[in-house]
Amino acid sequence: MASKAVAGDSKALGGVIINKQKTQHDGIASLRIFADINHVFKLLMDELGLELPDMSQSRRVKYPAASVESDGRIKLPLYDATGERAEGGLTNTTLNLAEGAMVKLTDGPYAGDQGEVVSCGPVYYTIRFQHKLKKNNVGTQPMERALGRFMVEALVNGELEKMPIVNV
Repeated sequence: MASKAVAGDSKALGGVIINKQKTQHDGIASLRIFADINHVFKLLMDELGLELPDMSQSRRVKYPAASVESDGRIKLPLYDATGERAEGGLTNTTLNLAEGAMVKLTDGPYAGDQGEVVSCGPVYYTIRFQHKLKKNNVGTQPMERALGRFMVEALVNGELEKMPIVNV
């Protein structure tokens, strides 16, 4: 862990940062590479003699028919309306990810920030959130985030402890 290396643990190797731009953590990295991560990992795979998988046919997630309502909302009976795991039984919770649907983040530094689903692709949903610029500032900035369909599949299967977003 990088934190162990920073603390002086001689057995820790530290972290690696691969990014095209400077980051706030560059000073504590054991290795800093200014490059595109895809290019770096392609070179690494070549060096290790590994073949790059064909990603032209990205994995398309299909939800079980029973988990999708007639209007396209996705049934998530193992979670409550706040996104938490349901205690003691099934719920009527659904998640609307149609274009124009409004959602909010349930966790992390931007918890509570609201966004609008702006596109529904075969691999991920694009959601435009209005994130606060700073904690004490009233201004917001639009930022687009991707929600992978694999994540929704994991919700349908009850594999996540908490829903990352809920409808507002």
